[in-house]
Amino acid sequence: MNHMRIAVILSICLSLVLLLGGCGGEQSETATETESAATGSTSTVDSDTTRAADRAEITRAMTETLWRWKYRDKAALYDMEFPYFHEDYTFDEYFKMQRVFYAYVDSLIDYRVTDIAFYESDSAMVYDELTWQTSTGDTVVMPNQNLLYNYNGRWYRPTVSNFQEQLQIDDLQRISDSLATSDQ
Repeated sequence: MNHMRIAVILSICLSLVLLLGGCGGEQSETATETESAATGSTSTVDSDTTRAADRAEITRAMTETLWRWKYRDKAALYDMEFPYFHEDYTFDEYFKMQRVFYAYVDSLIDYRVTDIAFYESDSAMVYDELTWQTSTGDTVVMPNQNLLYNYNGRWYRPTVSNFQEQLQIDDLQRISDSLATSDQ
């Protein structure tokens, strides 16, 4: 393999790791017990029949986001950020963030979800494969994983925002609302 091909493959891998946060411990796709990503508790993975709608929605959301992003529609990434983030940052501010500004997937030629492991009711690990075309015309298939969060009935795959921060803001809002109603 020549040095140029290695450099291209390594830069693609690095970009994905930085942007998609594909780092994490190894998990068996057939495991029956998993750690909850958001709470740290252990639970049994839900059956396929009870999660069919979630599987379909996650697959649709991830596929749509990647294809929009491929064609340089980075609003697709912004759409996957949590609501608190949208209140704090405009799309223009988001787009200027280095993590987003320099992120491209132009050479993506195929995307496929291979499995989804659900944790409790608030998160899921998506195992997927991305197929890239290198500058030499070769194709490279890369397994990847993404952690998604279910918040208010919608699945999010944030690039910059944080699920725990969204939950803390919600808790503060509930406390504030409770205090406001008790004062009346």
